[in-house]
Amino acid sequence: MCDFDRELKRCAGVVRDTAPVVRQEQLFEQIAIRLPDEVDGDWTALDFNHRNLSGLSDGRIDIHRPGGYIDYALPPEAVIPLIDELRRVMYRPGRGAWFSGHWDITNSDGIGEKIAANAWFNRDDEPLWRRAVHPELYARDLEAFPRDEESTPDWLRQKVAEARRASQAAFSRS
Repeated sequence: MCDFDRELKRCAGVVRDTAPVVRQEQLFEQIAIRLPDEVDGDWTALDFNHRNLSGLSDGRIDIHRPGGYIDYALPPEAVIPLIDELRRVMYRPGRGAWFSGHWDITNSDGIGEKIAANAWFNRDDEPLWRRAVHPELYARDLEAFPRDEESTPDWLRQKVAEARRASQAAFSRS
């Protein structure tokens, strides 16, 4: 768990050639700092669920309000390129990149000046999308973030095989 003040904006102008682990932490902090930017009113916690493939992303913030009410918001536009970069930085050759991430952000002081954030990422399970995703997008993602055979889940193998069959069928029709 990382604690940091909202005033901690020092990461904004970071040089891109920093070590991956350092850059990963910087991106994590930048995302956590920026997620509350579009949230109006009082909040006690934010749950941000995000799904990502090469060229496709989808996310929603669940806003926990005082008194137990839950509201929803889309993430700020400025967060999306940071998430894409975080996914690239976290890629591990042979193991692939994560498909979904979850951030828990807690409003530690009640006014949003001090927040605590935690995140975890899923490399193995198929992400739950709001609408159907074409198998070709999974195939492209596997090309961008290759995995060893033992690190490729069965569901991903099936999606890639579907994409190949669709591509071969389209090629044979032309």
